[in-house]
Amino acid sequence: MKKLAIMAATSTILAMSSSHAAFTGSGSTGTTKLTVTEQCQVLVTGSDVTKTRGELTDGTRVGVLSVTAKGCNTEHAALRAQPDNYHQGKIVLIRDDHQARINVRLQATDGRAWNTNGDTVYRADAGNWGGNLLVVVDGDNVDKPAGSYTLT
Repeated sequence: MKKLAIMAATSTILAMSSSHAAFTGSGSTGTTKLTVTEQCQVLVTGSDVTKTRGELTDGTRVGVLSVTAKGCNTEHAALRAQPDNYHQGKIVLIRDDHQARINVRLQATDGRAWNTNGDTVYRADAGNWGGNLLVVVDGDNVDKPAGSYTLT
């Protein structure tokens, strides 16, 4: 009986080890594409405004940024000015020919606190946020020449 049981077990092992699966390609291959973003995504849209030079006084609204920050959880939404838009410690609108600047600051319309650290403005509280940041003149800039100014 013992020999019969051992032979049966051996037959089963041999039968199981002799089976194979073969894969062959047919047709074209597929592609998987993945885009990885930051966890805290900050989306910003801007505005176009026209003002006279005489209106460029301290606190005058010269634009609005619509901001949506999602997926931020414990992170702070932040905006960073491009190098041309940061001059002598201030965020600035720069004229298209780079020959003139208007000093500005950003203010939240909902009263939420945003902090400035050099060329970066960031939300004081962590987490998601949606709202508007006003772009306002910082100090009197009525002496600035006419032209098209941009903040990016």
